[in-house]
Amino acid sequence: MTRNPLTQLGLWMMRGLQDRASACHGLWQGISGRPDRRKGWLAFVLAAGLLSACTTVQVEDESTAPKISFTNTIWRLVHVGGNKVAPPEPDGQAPFIIFLDDGRVGGFAGCNHFKGTYAVVNGEFRFTEMAATRDVCPDDPVEGPYMKAMRQTVGVKQDNDELLLLNKSGQPLAVLKAQVKRLK
Repeated sequence: MTRNPLTQLGLWMMRGLQDRASACHGLWQGISGRPDRRKGWLAFVLAAGLLSACTTVQVEDESTAPKISFTNTIWRLVHVGGNKVAPPEPDGQAPFIIFLDDGRVGGFAGCNHFKGTYAVVNGEFRFTEMAATRDVCPDDPVEGPYMKAMRQTVGVKQDNDELLLLNKSGQPLAVLKAQVKRLK
């Protein structure tokens, strides 16, 4: 029975180093018929490399996952004004915000893009110098409440992948989730 070279290498590794020549049917014998140690080691290194490529990778659980940064993270809007934000159309874009390290902020409100700055003013978190594009979207149920929430925000609270924009009484005006790209 003929086996492919990968099967032969696997058998060789299971039988041990002493039995390598007979398990691999002369795969690495030299011209003289004697085992060639260089070819044997080369086959061993290749087999070890192939087998290590087949190992499993342990997935990190939530407790060992790295903390998500407030800045330089795309925060996708999931609730605003007490209402859940519907997922965007397949060709659409979800409302989001991103806070940059230098105090700038930018994002998309559902119809219009916005930008500005953020800062702590008199002990309160504030969006400042805000500007937005002026596209007309009369049927957008998210943009008005989202922009109002940003105007009324005096605090933020981050709990790993969730960010809350808070009003003066500490109640959430909007809830955002970190957009984390994961490999499948």
